[in-house]
Amino acid sequence: MHQFTRAVFNSQNGQFRFVGKEEQQVADACKRLVQDVIVCWNCYYLNQQLCKLHLPSGWLADAIARMSPVSWQHIDLQGEFDISGLG
Repeated sequence: MHQFTRAVFNSQNGQFRFVGKEEQQVADACKRLVQDVIVCWNCYYLNQQLCKLHLPSGWLADAIARMSPVSWQHIDLQGEFDISGLG
């Protein structure tokens, strides 16, 4: 989980360099939001893949136990996202 946090928040060597406490809180909340979105997407995707497999119940439980929604290697964390046009 710590590696995941560092991967999501990698600017300025992972250190907050903001003027005030409010800016730090906003940056931390944004980091948590990005992490939550990644985990939700991974859970959705893993569920879709498991449903396609049609495994016997014992095997399905074993497959679920070996998976983790805390994975980010397949996501471009260096991208720039403009959500100003949404809503």
